[in-house]
This record gives sequence, structure tokens and C-alpha cells, in this order.
Amino acid sequence: MKVTFDKECEVLIIGGGAIGSAIALEASSRGYKTILFEQNDFASGASSKSSKLIHGGVRYLEKAILNLDKAQYNLVKEALKERSLFLNNSMHLSKKVKFTISCKNYFELIYYYLGLKTYEFIAYKNSLCKTTFSLNKMQVSYCDGIFNDSKMVINILKKAEEFNCQVYNYSKLFAFIYKEEKLIGAKIFLKEENKYINVKANAIFNATGQEIDEIRKCDNKNSLNIATFSKGSHIVLKDGYLKNEAILIPKTSDNRVIFIIPWQNYTLVGTTEIQEDKQQNPIASKEEKEYLLNYFNSYFNTKLTQKDILSSFSGYRTLIKEEKQSQNIIREHIIEVSKTNLISIAGGKWTTFRKIGYEAIQVAIKNSFLQNSSSISKELKITQKIDIRSLKNLTKDEELLKYLIQEYASKAIEVLILAKEEQAFEKVHKDFLIIKAQILYAIKNEYAKTIVDFLARRVRVAFVDKNKAIQMVEYVGKVFAKELLWDKEKLKINIALAKKEINELF
Repeated sequence: MKVTFDKECEVLIIGGGAIGSAIALEASSRGYKTILFEQNDFASGASSKSSKLIHGGVRYLEKAILNLDKAQYNLVKEALKERSLFLNNSMHLSKKVKFTISCKNYFELIYYYLGLKTYEFIAYKNSLCKTTFSLNKMQVSYCDGIFNDSKMVINILKKAEEFNCQVYNYSKLFAFIYKEEKLIGAKIFLKEENKYINVKANAIFNATGQEIDEIRKCDNKNSLNIATFSKGSHIVLKDGYLKNEAILIPKTSDNRVIFIIPWQNYTLVGTTEIQEDKQQNPIASKEEKEYLLNYFNSYFNTKLTQKDILSSFSGYRTLIKEEKQSQNIIREHIIEVSKTNLISIAGGKWTTFRKIGYEAIQVAIKNSFLQNSSSISKELKITQKIDIRSLKNLTKDEELLKYLIQEYASKAIEVLILAKEEQAFEKVHKDFLIIKAQILYAIKNEYAKTIVDFLARRVRVAFVDKNKAIQMVEYVGKVFAKELLWDKEKLKINIALAKKEINELF
């Protein structure tokens, strides 16, 4: 039966997280006609529940040195190069931060200092600071990066749109379309419009994170799984424990790593890294929260309980199954091409998202799905630097200006213009700088479709203080209702759903 196509493109991407958005930007900036579909909200999976770190991988370096392992060394070297590009190309959304390690004895002090000095040496001209030590404090200090993950996805997609990429959230893959046993497109269900569309494409990418093997089985029901998962949980505490510096606990009693970082004016503690059966929406267990609290209390000599936890979140890190690894090639991600030409990307981490997007497109070119083209992603500024002085004609509130630049970089001017046009400088909550214009901007410019889209992933309130996020639900809901023409019943349903989701997931 002949299929009629509603849309045609060169690159079709299933999945709107870190890797999917990276492929979208890489493809569209090279000039390929690109369309991306995400079944839920953008970055609603693990991409918004990351550890917020941009790093080379201190653990890999330790293995590389102890085992004289060149493959592990190369992973660190590559990630440190990408760390530099990440920080340079995402002004205001990312920044370097100083990490401190407290040592129990002189042996540990020397051990960590030499290891982190090597880390600095590998980074070379991309080093973020000098590694230092203090004999008096028995501490070693070095630098890595931190960032706002879900806002990064939104900004990558907005940048891709500048190259005519089309992006759709709440759009689910229904089935693949074949011709002579080769993929030529996909049938997509658009949830909001309640309709199906057929999309023709030359290259189709499966960048669905924890759903990767389910999508591979849509293509070939006999596919063997290539991914496994590690659950990482985090807790959020009030600000005031850190002085714009972060803390790394490099080895717990069970050989895990814990970090404590300043994030969004709160204190973020993570991560647990445990193996468990995959769930659709993972949550931090009481045991995981207690585990993180115990280490926090031990470090700061405090007596915090679970009542002091303002929010918590949990996500799955996609790992490559051991049989897909080899002794000579250590990989954090793999790119597989099926017999029908589906390109699936498994694994990876935020720091190297750009490189993974680049490699995915190169695989498509190598397999003749796309014509050859040059990459510009190394030089591509995802966000632009902006001088606060250029915005002072829009508001005299300097605290608000600093906050908006941190959240939107150069796009802050668009938020302020909207605030002025709509008289929308009203604060959404007395304890936050968030203004009504940000809700309007999220709906009009950042693909927000639901209350939780805004409160969790456009601003990060649900991630840092769930109770205050719940307090904001009704105000945010009323703005959504007016903009999206919800009737009273739909507003009531959406408010109830948002409160339930925030309460359960955070």
C-alpha cells in the first residue's frame, strides 16, 4: 500500500533530551532539513535529572593511572576538550566552580593532589584553574563546571530552530515506515492535535535514552538489549552551607562518589548510583535520601533529617551493556545502525553531548544516508553573552536583571520586552524572583504546554522546593488557561494533575 507523507525531511530524530537535541543542532546547522519529535516534554527524562556537572571524569582518570589504561585516559582527554567547548558556547547557563576534597591524612592529600594535577595537565590550555592544596586544612581544590540542564536543552533546540529545524514535544512514535525492508519514515501521533502524521526521512535517529531498546524493538522485535541503567538520586537542601564552592567526597564506605554543589541558590547533594529495575518515573527512595543525608551531616557536623529535604529527584543514566564493551575500547556511548538503517545512540553524558551529536551525523554520512557536509558545532554559540547595562532601560531592578540573565542569557531582553508589553512584572511567589512574563515567554517561545513543564523545566522550582512549586501551581495554571484557552474544567484538571505530579516525583 502506498503511503502518503505529510512532511519530508533529511533527518528525523526520535527523542528530545540531551542527545536528541545535540543531533538536531548538529544536523540543522549543517544545512540538513531536520525534524525532532519527543513523546513527553523536552528534557523530561534523565536530561533534566542529571548531576548538573560538566566534567572530564575524575573516576576514569583514577582508573587510567592505576591500571595504565590508555582507553580510560582518552575518555578523560576527550571529555575535558568538550568541557571547554560546553562552557564557552553556553554563556550564563553554565559556569566553572571550585571543588574541594577533604583528606584524612597526608597520603590522601598527596594522592588526590597528584591525580588532580594530572587532570589539570591533561586539560592543558583548557584547564579551568590551578589545582592547589592546603596542609593546614588538609584539602585539595580543583575546578570543573556546573550548568542548568533542562534550560540547556531548550536553548539547544531554540538554536536549532534558527537553522530551520522543526521540533515537537508531546508527539509519540507510533510506527516506522518501510520500503523494501529499509526505513523511509515514521508515523507520529501528535497528542495535542489528536492526529497522526507520516514523516519521510533519509536518516532516522533513535535518541530516546531509557526507551532506546523499546524503540529498537519497534524496528526489530528480535533485537537484543544494548543498554542497562543506573539510577541516580539527589536531594536538595537550603542554601548557606557552601560559599560558592562545591565539595567532592571521592570515596564513600561503599566506593561511591558524592558531591555537594551550589545550584539555583540551593544546595544539591548527589548521587546514589544504584541498580534497579527501570520504572517510567523513578523517585528517590527513603533509603537513598538517608544515605545522602548521612554523608552531608557527617561532613558539615549537622543533624539534618528528611524533613529538611526541600526536594529530591531521580533519573536513569543509560549505560552500555558489558558485552558491548571490549578491553581495548572503553566507551560511554555507542552508535548502532540496524539492518533497516535505524541509527540508535546508547549511553553518553551531558559533557560530551556535542561530540555525540557530531558522531551520529558522521555515521549517517558514512552509511550514505546523508550527503557529506562540514560541522560548525564547535564554534556555535548556544547562548550569547550579554551586558547587564544594556537591559537597564527595561527595568531598574538589578536583582531581577541578574536573575534573568542567569536563566535566559541574551534572551533575557525578550523576556523583559514581553514583561513591559504585557505589564507582567508581577512576582509569581514572594520567595522567588520569577515574574509572570516568564510564564508567558515559556508558552510563546519555549514550547511549554503544561504547568509542570514550566515549574520543573523552564524554571526549576519543582527541583529545588516542591512545596513552593505546589504553592505556585494555581497562579501558573491561570496564566496557562488564559493563553491556551482552557475552560474552567480543563484548568481544574490541570491544576490537580500538576500538584499530584510535583508531589509524587519530587
